Amino acid sequence: MAPRTDKSDEFLGLFLKAEPRVYAYIRSQVPHRADAEDILQETAATLWAKFEGFTGGTNFLAWAYQVARFKVQHFRDRQTRRRRLFSRAFVDLVAARAEELADQIGELQPMLAECMKELSEADREVVERCYGSDATVAAVAARLGRPVETIKSVLKRARRALYDCIQRAIGREERQ
Repeated sequence: MAPRTDKSDEFLGLFLKAEPRVYAYIRSQVPHRADAEDILQETAATLWAKFEGFTGGTNFLAWAYQVARFKVQHFRDRQTRRRRLFSRAFVDLVAARAEELADQIGELQPMLAECMKELSEADREVVERCYGSDATVAAVAARLGRPVETIKSVLKRARRALYDCIQRAIGREERQ
């Protein structure tokens, strides 16, 4: 294996820092996790392939968002077998707003990870199964052998607990 060059080290540092925000940006526009992960990989490959043309000291994240925007649009264009639910203008508007919020989302991810630890193990399992995959509430209920209404109640309680925990964490940060 050949040693990495300075350029590859630079790319790796920039991309690893930007990756959570780029993924959040993509995920805000693509409903299925697997599709979003594929688009993230395509985005990373394109960024790497074109990195020689990137001007150091400029905004890598803005460039990554632009590439991701094109990859999401390309993905949507390939979805010819699926009926389009939204106009291109609406999708562009959502993309622009998602880019604005991506930094905030990226900052909240570590808080969410810490708050997840505060949930009971059973509640955390339900949240992870429902939000960590494309599984429906009904599928999670069937897999866990619990009624759908019980799973919905667990999710409602867990979402409230996570929201409250994140609000407390934000308050602590603001006071610092």
